Amino acid sequence: MKMITSAVFLCLTISSCSAMPEGNKPIDEPSGQVRPPISETQKEAPEPVNKAPINKAPEAKDFIGLTLVKAQALAKEHKIPCRVVMVDGKARRVTKDMRPDRLNFTVVKGKVTKVKKG
Repeated sequence: MKMITSAVFLCLTISSCSAMPEGNKPIDEPSGQVRPPISETQKEAPEPVNKAPINKAPEAKDFIGLTLVKAQALAKEHKIPCRVVMVDGKARRVTKDMRPDRLNFTVVKGKVTKVKKG
C-alpha cells in the first residue's frame, strides 16, 4: 500500500512539473496567461518613513505626530537611540542615565506627542 501511495505521489509531482510554462514564468491565474518576470528596475522602492532628505538626520520635532512604529523605524534608520517613557499618561520604568543623543517618546493613542532628548 505504501508503495502505491508513493508511486501516485511521484506521478502527480512529475506531471505538475511538466505543466509549468517555459522559463518558470509566473502564471496570471484568472486569465491563464503568462506574465513576464518583473525586472529589478520595475520593482517599487519602499516608501521612506519621512519626507526629509535622506542624508539629513531628523530633529526631535520631526517625530511628533508619527505613530510609535514609524517613529521607532525612523530613529532606527538614522541610528538614533530612542525609548518610550510614557504611554497614555502612564509612566514607564526607565533608567536615569543621561544620554544626550537618545530620544524619549511620550505616546498617546499610538502617536508620538512629545519628544525630549536625554
